[in-house]
Amino acid sequence: MKTILKAHNISKTFKRGDINLDILKNIDLEIYKGQLTFIVGPSGSGKSTLLQLLGGLDTPNSGYIEVMGDKLNEMNDKGLSQFRRRHLGYVFQFFNLLNNLNALENIVLPLILDGQDSKESENKARILLGDLGLSDKSGNYSHQLSGGQMQRIAIARSLIADPHVVLADEPTGNLDSKSAKDIIELFSRLAREKGHTIVMVTHDLSLIPYGDRVIHIKDGEIVKDEILNQKN
Repeated sequence: MKTILKAHNISKTFKRGDINLDILKNIDLEIYKGQLTFIVGPSGSGKSTLLQLLGGLDTPNSGYIEVMGDKLNEMNDKGLSQFRRRHLGYVFQFFNLLNNLNALENIVLPLILDGQDSKESENKARILLGDLGLSDKSGNYSHQLSGGQMQRIAIARSLIADPHVVLADEPTGNLDSKSAKDIIELFSRLAREKGHTIVMVTHDLSLIPYGDRVIHIKDGEIVKDEILNQKN
């Protein structure tokens, strides 16, 4: 299996008044290409903090994060921002779509911000919309879409730059059970058929059978790492 993302000895501490809160403690972790990996644990265990560190949205107090051989802590703010935009995709519990843009415009936004050709970007977005079963929704705005459709648009936006890794933080948390099942089946298909690497934080253990691996976190430490579906 090819390692695509590595966390080496990372720790994260937050200061609350005179008290230091150790959120993550000396985490070592490798994420492998083409797998759907879940991160689970009790509320406050550090799983969302870990995802933010893996995605370069926050920095550890010690250790480093490496994506395809590039260490995030060695990049300046501008370089890190560019790296995130080009190589990391993000999906959140709240869809974070811009209400003044339609579905197609929301999807292509990362490429436009990166200075890429608008026509080529739109063509790429239309292909993604087709792959996700939303070809007829390209001109729709957020208020014209269901929760499941909005999350699919957010997923398409996360994939538009062909990222090394897609990081998803509770992406089914605001969806009904059918929409949640649709989204997790989509993630599973993207990993299995398209070779996408997806790391997803969830509290919904009913989703776990769709994945390849599940990492259990408790009190800021990895307490169990299970391989569910072995891939070469």
